[in-house]
Amino acid sequence: MRQILFVILCSFGCNTAPAEPPVPGHLEATGEVVSTVNGEPITQGMIDATLALLPEHIQKQIAATGQQDQITEQMVLGELLYREALKRELHKDAKVQTTIALSAREALAQNLLESIVDDRATPEAMEKWYQDHIIQFTKSEVDVSHILVKDKALVEKIKTQLDGGADFAALASKHSLDPGSKTKGGRLGKIQRGRTVPQFEKAAFTTPKGKYSTPVQSQFGWHIVLVHDKISEQKALADVSEEIKQGLSKEIIQAYFEEIKAAATIVDSSADKPTEATEATGGKAKKAKKSKFKFKPGKKAGKKAGKKAGKKAGKKAGKKAGKKAGKKAGKQ
Repeated sequence: MRQILFVILCSFGCNTAPAEPPVPGHLEATGEVVSTVNGEPITQGMIDATLALLPEHIQKQIAATGQQDQITEQMVLGELLYREALKRELHKDAKVQTTIALSAREALAQNLLESIVDDRATPEAMEKWYQDHIIQFTKSEVDVSHILVKDKALVEKIKTQLDGGADFAALASKHSLDPGSKTKGGRLGKIQRGRTVPQFEKAAFTTPKGKYSTPVQSQFGWHIVLVHDKISEQKALADVSEEIKQGLSKEIIQAYFEEIKAAATIVDSSADKPTEATEATGGKAKKAKKSKFKFKPGKKAGKKAGKKAGKKAGKKAGKKAGKKAGKKAGKQ
């Protein structure tokens, strides 16, 4: 009876012993074997999985130029390094384990954000974002001439002459101080928004076609602008889907950040911790003299690095998820 009890206790002990953690970095060797490294296979499935992680334009470039051999060579080298690292048991090093854990967290977070974008970047959402930002997809130009002078009295005199039926080109050739357009009767040609000084742009885009503006002043002097034509070209949604999905993805991810934070219970434990100063004064904190310099290397650096890493991860996830959303919208 004692022997049976001993065996049972031993079996319980064996079953509850901590299991050896899985070796990180293992890839399933699926598909045809392309190469072997010290008996370890490099398969087509492993290569395809690696290629799938690359940006779409890089994948197309590799397919077009037949560079898959380079990917295989890189995987062979990677396999050699990986096996050597395991041989030296680097995966058991605490620092390496932290790096692996952080990489796993980042991969999970990134894939979560991609799935959120996939769910929310519907064709309807893409269309709405496009309409809300239509101005950035509309190319506006005006075909103009102008007369530039320094003196306000002279520009008013020219305006009076124009009102009396004088020829704009003739007056520009005679009076304009702009050497680039003076010899062409003041003709500037087509200009786009954001390419000229604000005062000139406002006059050019608000003056009706076939009319000339009232005198406007800029840092160059006084202008009278004649509008020959107005051109407005709106880019189709399909032509700017890449820009739309990137912009929409950023907004979706930011909104999700706010949602998940609002739904969580986040407690800053350090805020309620008594300090040495409060303990020494019986719970009353003594005001410390403010220092001109505040240097907290660990906290400051960690905060800065975390902010930068989070921003980078969100951007990367948004870009990648956006591409999927764009494809999805395009099909529908």
